[in-house]
Amino acid sequence: VLQKSTEKNDVSIMKPEVNYLHGSKDFTMFDGLGPVLIGFFTFFFVFILSGVSFVRERLSGTLERLLSTPVRRWEIVAGYIIGFGIFAFIQSIIIVSFSVYILDLYVAGSIWLTLLITCMLSLTALT
Repeated sequence: VLQKSTEKNDVSIMKPEVNYLHGSKDFTMFDGLGPVLIGFFTFFFVFILSGVSFVRERLSGTLERLLSTPVRRWEIVAGYIIGFGIFAFIQSIIIVSFSVYILDLYVAGSIWLTLLITCMLSLTALT
């Protein structure tokens, strides 16, 4: 009955057309989640490194000795941010380079902008 009704009305079957806003049909799930994982691992590693170091200095009494000197508090905070910022920058370079060149993660734009955003995220994890 259905066949006769479609023949009679000459209805053609529509096929869906797929357009990709980002990527292509060859992309895997890792290509979609990879940029998120770059941000997560950058934030996680920097936060853990600075947090553990800060707690260790707190337990050893280094911070209390620094606070008893005539050094201003903002100078101590700036020193921590600069010191850990260097390590955060190095970690960001390692994570982005490993993701792009070893894991072959697709980067749609400039790798330098990706690195800049990752470094800014790592500085956010420090503060």
